[in-house]
Formats: sequence, structure tokens, C-alpha cells
Amino acid sequence: MDPITIKIIHFIWELIIHKMVYRLVDRRRQKFEPLIRQELETARGVLTLPELVKRIGLKDSFYNRGIVLEAVAPMVSRGEVIETDNPNATITNRLNLRKYRLTTRTYKNDNKN
Repeated sequence: MDPITIKIIHFIWELIIHKMVYRLVDRRRQKFEPLIRQELETARGVLTLPELVKRIGLKDSFYNRGIVLEAVAPMVSRGEVIETDNPNATITNRLNLRKYRLTTRTYKNDNKN
């Protein structure tokens, strides 16, 4: 085979793999978003990332924290959840100290100025 054909096949293969991965991540996110919202409501306050992972029913591990972060990120960008980082956090303990809380209706109205 000539190099151009090989590159085309490689490009198509990568598109298929990326589509499958994005579909998997999106399905997982849709599964965890209601659980995250429910746990933040029942906590009535702030939860750290390890607490949130455990309350959802996952074992606290680096991999599971990544899964929860993938699910929380769209909620943060939509303004449903507020993410706060500790200013004294270091690179090694940054994920342990990251906190999440639900956005209240009054907070949303105050930020629109």
C-alpha cells in the first residue's frame, strides 16, 4: 500500500476510536450527574472531591476521581455547581482539597450584574 492510503486508513481508525471514547464518557457523565446533584443537595453544604466520590458509591481512587471530574466539569461550566480550589493547596494535595457546592438561586442572580 502506498503511504497516502495508510494515512487515510489511520485517520479513519482514529476517528472511530475517538467517537467511541466520547460516547462512553458522555454516557458515564449522564449516569453520574443526577447522583452528584442529589449528593450535593443532601449534604446541604460543601463536599470535597474525595467525599463526593465516596458518596456516589465509588471507591476513592485517582481513576474514580477523574470519572467524577469528567461528570462535574459540564455542571460547573453551566453554572449549576461551584468549584473552589484551596489557595494553600499544593500539586500533590490539590484534588483532596477541591470543594464543590450547588449554586443557589440567589447566587446566580447576584452574578449577572
